[in-house]
Amino acid sequence: MIRKYISQRTDTNFIYPNNDRSQYDVEIIHDINDNYMTNCTAAINSYTATTSQMTFSSRYSMDFNNAEKYIDDLGLLHVFSVHMLAPGQDYYKPWRCIYVDRNAVTGNQTYSGSATNFSVTATNMGLPTSGFTSGTYYLEFRFIGKRVVIPVCLSVNVTSLPTPTPTATVPIPTATPTPTPTATASFNGTTGITLNVTDTGYIKYDTALGTTYKNVTSTGTYIITDCADCSTVRQGIPFADLAVFTITNCGNPC
Repeated sequence: MIRKYISQRTDTNFIYPNNDRSQYDVEIIHDINDNYMTNCTAAINSYTATTSQMTFSSRYSMDFNNAEKYIDDLGLLHVFSVHMLAPGQDYYKPWRCIYVDRNAVTGNQTYSGSATNFSVTATNMGLPTSGFTSGTYYLEFRFIGKRVVIPVCLSVNVTSLPTPTPTATVPIPTATPTPTPTATASFNGTTGITLNVTDTGYIKYDTALGTTYKNVTSTGTYIITDCADCSTVRQGIPFADLAVFTITNCGNPC
């Protein structure tokens, strides 16, 4: 190993400012390794899909090129992770992690033609009750080194599932007041509707003024204080982040 040195430096004693000594040949005993992984490729061989689960068969290759590896506390080498974006999920890039490849053999330098299978459920992807549908799914393989991560982007066109029926676009509610319409006798409203929320996200329900959207930001008991129709409380489609809940009490007439 080549030894590396830095130039002399001077220590100054703040109590005796004239008492200074120069230090020479301060030795750095480690080599600088600025290598990074090369030949990072990935592909999807095939897939199987239902509305509740998708399974992918993939192949990949990667040469560590003597770069530093990321090894976790269990002594496992992290080779790559896979992130996915489903149709209708509008984000800058795939961010939901659906698989991490960890290898117990830490000495491997090159992975050539390696294959792996991984699965993901509609619940893991935060999809509504309709689950997976036909469309384009975007995947990102992130090859992991200790000091660098190299992404490889792929897309898979799934045609074996039902295509969702287009729905009218619902504008996001604003703080602008709207005229109060005349209430009709047919509206059956209650106040104090109680929900048991197991996953945060948007809900919606009907009031005398129309459909109202709420973003529920915590799990547990959530009470709707508006005068709403209990039978219309449902997930806040078309928002991507949807709450999961059950109605425990429909409240009192209002």
